[in-house]
Amino acid sequence: VSALVGGNLYMQDASFVQGTGSTIVIPNFFNIGNFATQTVSANLPTKRRIVGTYGQMTADYGDWAFLNLTGRNDWSSTLPTNDNSYFYPSASLGLVLTDAFKWHPKGVDYVKVRLSKAKVGNDAPPYALSTRYVTGTLAKGANNDIQQFGGPALTFPFRGLTAYTQSTQLGNPTLRPESTVEDEIGLELRFLGGRARADVSAYRKSSYDQIFSVPSSAVSGYTSITRNAGDLRNKGIEVTLRGRPVQVGSFSWDVGVNWGKNRSQVLSLAPGVSSISLAGYSWPQIRIMEGQPYGVIWGYGWKRNCVEPNPCHATSPSGTMLIGNDGYPIRTDELRNLGSVMPDWTGSLTTELRFKALSLTALLDGRKGGRLINFETQYETNNGRSILTNDRYTYVTHEGINVNTGQANGVRLFKDQDYFPLMYGFDRHENQIEPAGFLKLREVTVSMRVPKRFMQRLGFDDATVFVTGRNLAVRSDFSLGDPEGDVYGGQNAGGQYFRQFNEPQTRSWLTGFRTSF
Repeated sequence: VSALVGGNLYMQDASFVQGTGSTIVIPNFFNIGNFATQTVSANLPTKRRIVGTYGQMTADYGDWAFLNLTGRNDWSSTLPTNDNSYFYPSASLGLVLTDAFKWHPKGVDYVKVRLSKAKVGNDAPPYALSTRYVTGTLAKGANNDIQQFGGPALTFPFRGLTAYTQSTQLGNPTLRPESTVEDEIGLELRFLGGRARADVSAYRKSSYDQIFSVPSSAVSGYTSITRNAGDLRNKGIEVTLRGRPVQVGSFSWDVGVNWGKNRSQVLSLAPGVSSISLAGYSWPQIRIMEGQPYGVIWGYGWKRNCVEPNPCHATSPSGTMLIGNDGYPIRTDELRNLGSVMPDWTGSLTTELRFKALSLTALLDGRKGGRLINFETQYETNNGRSILTNDRYTYVTHEGINVNTGQANGVRLFKDQDYFPLMYGFDRHENQIEPAGFLKLREVTVSMRVPKRFMQRLGFDDATVFVTGRNLAVRSDFSLGDPEGDVYGGQNAGGQYFRQFNEPQTRSWLTGFRTSF
């Protein structure tokens, strides 16, 4: 039996300053002072403090039964002072059946069953308890365009005068900490003298009192409020297989496969809240909706002669598309479900070839299914920059039936500059939804061990020279190539499925030298 007791103090003090400019003076000299007009803005400095105490106890019996218990209590400065404490424990039990029952069937070296239950707590974002003040504007708008009120947008400071107004985001002094409870059962197997291994686990993860910014009636003077607004549940299975299928002399080949399938569901939202936006500024948006998977794409689709109660959306159309007399598909009058961002499954393949001092390792990563919003489409098709316009100045006849005659559509359309806005424009959301799946060569490494006799002369035990390449290739049906990206900076899981001119993934090469002494 062993035990551990401790504590820690976490403090965060963050500030953010951003500078933008227009009309560069000296070409290719990208300094904020080299622009004719300059704007510098900063967000509210944030401070956060968490004081925590924790304990852990580990016990084993007969070297075949293992019990681990943990507990932690945090006090956070971002929660109400009278309710800023939250406790979260965990317990796990592992049983090595082959040792417990002296059971060693032929070819099976090791069998272990594990059970665990854990709770994790989380505090609120900084300053979510109170309503902030923000820099004032005289007319709401962007980019100093002429507003509906007849004048340009006016922001402060203006001619040395600073003004602030109360934010439309209402604070909530009654926030509770978030909590997540996870149950897991797993099975570990080893075969053939350790040359083959398998790990299978099933889990259920339930999250309660998730903190979101939810819509509020504008009559109150606020358009949103921070609330404990969501209860979510995830359940799934994960399988990992590892082995060495080839071992001949100094040559060996190791391979590993990982596969996981997750299903999510929004159990409930706050009273009076039907959905919450995760990503998107207008329509289409990625939202969470009660009874739906986490991350539903919501927008206008194409009308179809669907037969209820079958679903009728972009990922599972149950009817034929309805076409107008002009040959164009007809947009729906109401917003609807255009698919889920959640993948059907994820997986990876790792492999290592080794011959004496040389080795080659590679990681292949994949995601099957799921959808994303390519918000760039409505801009890029308009000016011919999208790959979707490669076949411009050709003819197309959309499959479907004429909404008035019920006959098959036979109107040919010419793909000119008028065609693409009508098919991919601001209110043609279904054509902005693209597949989010991919197959990616995530990493490749070639390494060589330096002979020990040479390194020992220099006083080192061993050394390895290596070259690593990352994100070397990707295969996807996404029109922009690589569907991975996140314009929201990791604020929520839905943000990685919304594309709007975010930075592309980078390809990198690294050469290194590892040693020990």
